[in-house]
Amino acid sequence: MRVTAVTTAVPHPRKPRLLGFVRALRLAGHDVSIVATTDLSRGGGGSTDDGASKHLAELGVAVFEVQFDPSRRHLARAGMRVAARRSSSETALYDSRRLADRVAIAIRTTEADVLHVDRVRALSLTRGVTVPLVVDITDPRLGTYRHYRRSVNLRPPLVGLTETIRAALDQAPATREEVAGLVGVPALVASELGRHDLLDAGADPATLWTVPNAVFPDERVEPRQAQAMESVVVGMSGNFSYPPNVLAFERLANEILPSIQRAIGVRLVVVGAAPHPLVVKRAKMIGAELHPDVASVPDTLRELGVAVMLSPQNVSTGFPNRVVDAVYRAGVPIVSSPETLSGAPPELAAQLPVADAASEWPERIRHLMRAESGDELVLTLQDVIEEVCGPQRVADLLVTAYRHAMANRPPRRRV
Repeated sequence: MRVTAVTTAVPHPRKPRLLGFVRALRLAGHDVSIVATTDLSRGGGGSTDDGASKHLAELGVAVFEVQFDPSRRHLARAGMRVAARRSSSETALYDSRRLADRVAIAIRTTEADVLHVDRVRALSLTRGVTVPLVVDITDPRLGTYRHYRRSVNLRPPLVGLTETIRAALDQAPATREEVAGLVGVPALVASELGRHDLLDAGADPATLWTVPNAVFPDERVEPRQAQAMESVVVGMSGNFSYPPNVLAFERLANEILPSIQRAIGVRLVVVGAAPHPLVVKRAKMIGAELHPDVASVPDTLRELGVAVMLSPQNVSTGFPNRVVDAVYRAGVPIVSSPETLSGAPPELAAQLPVADAASEWPERIRHLMRAESGDELVLTLQDVIEEVCGPQRVADLLVTAYRHAMANRPPRRRV
């Protein structure tokens, strides 16, 4: 099968979902091409990354880049569409007929059997192309506002204010784009949480697939050796400019860490991208080590000697990549909040240690610090992750959705 991924950014290891799909499909023997436009989330600086491009070339994946430098008029028009709730913020940026015409030329060059549209924001790029398609919604925008407002610990208020306003503006148009706009079109989500959001909004379950992010056997590492109790290193990872992660760090610093410190002598390390100024300030106040923008989160966790990872999210909107990074790629056990598990595959959620009240976290850490307990948990979770997220299973799920698209092509959408 010839699959062409249409995306707003060349797949990159720090955004591993599409890159994992591409690798899984290639291992399963499918031809894959990528048509990518300029990543506006990077300030229009382009999508090319030398490391990512080299990796894709090694996989035998052709990449066609279509540059996009939006004019001020285009950006103003996009802003007005968002303010009027005619488009969500992401889709409005890429809604350009001229850009779509140029993308269509690149798509035709690939002679694709099916298109894999990476997020709803890339759907407008396929207007005028008659190739069957599947849209990877990943984490639906339509439920984001509700998840933010459901948080019981939204403090300090300004941390999530911009994203909360954006999510509120996106709620109605995202429902149109992700449900009404995809009638008859196979769609993918990363988690059961996202699937339930779409079903509650009226999506057709017959055209909805839950496809987790892929993992590969060469990423699996042996469990770390347990440390002496007096030198425990605990860690937290994530994109720390993302409001749910900032709020989770606040919860960790204000509620959970004091409880752990009273019971166990620990050192806290924080590993992740683009930390919010609040995270930087709070990390200094509580004596946490901050390691921003590292090349590899799993490698850094092992280098720092992290014994137990913590995932104290109180807002969760999707697949918990931090769990896979910790357990599968770093060999470190993890304790998670109930909200973290709401986005995890059920098979994985059933095995993960859970802590909710502040007093429960040191108890779970103590248990995992016993070598047999931590090692056994890591090995069990790694087996579950391979079963749920292994490349063959992910490729099979994708191909099932692709074949559905090819056999049940809906009337051409107006985008």
